[in-house]
Amino acid sequence: MTPERLKKIRKEKGVSQSDVAEILGISRQAYNHYETGRRDPSNESLNTLANYFSVSVDYLLGRTPAPNVTEPEQRIEAYDLMPGYGYSDLDDEDKEFVEAQMKHMVEQLLKKKGKK
Repeated sequence: MTPERLKKIRKEKGVSQSDVAEILGISRQAYNHYETGRRDPSNESLNTLANYFSVSVDYLLGRTPAPNVTEPEQRIEAYDLMPGYGYSDLDDEDKEFVEAQMKHMVEQLLKKKGKK
């Protein structure tokens, strides 16, 4: 991850390290380690950061200079939509199942409303 980018986008959003740490469910000190490069966030935290700051994971990892998500279809992050339901305790296979079901439900709702 590119610590400088993380610090820059946090400051641009006008939030404190404590604010971001709370969203991630970690201490401010642990989050500070991300911004100083002493620690790398987990994949789940990286996804949460990208969603929170509305940037791509590739941007946070330094793979692209463009901060905005450019993929035509963003991945549904179920744990953002269902805090407190134990989503983060599921294994990857179960998470993929939940995400597929959510995507299907959204598509069906859009179809029902004539938007797709």
